[in-house]
Amino acid sequence: MRQSDTGSLYHSLFSPISHAVAAEWRRGDRSGVPRVERREYRDEPILVSWYDHDDGPVVRDVIRLTADGDRVASVKFYFFCPDVVVDVCTELDLPWRSNGYRYWPSAD
Repeated sequence: MRQSDTGSLYHSLFSPISHAVAAEWRRGDRSGVPRVERREYRDEPILVSWYDHDDGPVVRDVIRLTADGDRVASVKFYFFCPDVVVDVCTELDLPWRSNGYRYWPSAD
């Protein structure tokens, strides 16, 4: 069994983006943990993750939740899917930034 602090859910809620995003994609990032907010998108619950930047907060992650009754059946992360992030944020009129398409271990 993996430890709870090694997976995507943990990092999506409790880690600054510097743990996974290359410095070139982090310009203006203030290195804090995200504020996660529940939204409705096309009649489905999603979570958007707001990260503080020098020019204000922006969404950098979209998390899709699928329910089975009153339980969460699946969680899908779109942190490295900028096409999804831009589509969702454009439709919801939210500011956003890309993380690129892949994981970059922190060199900081």
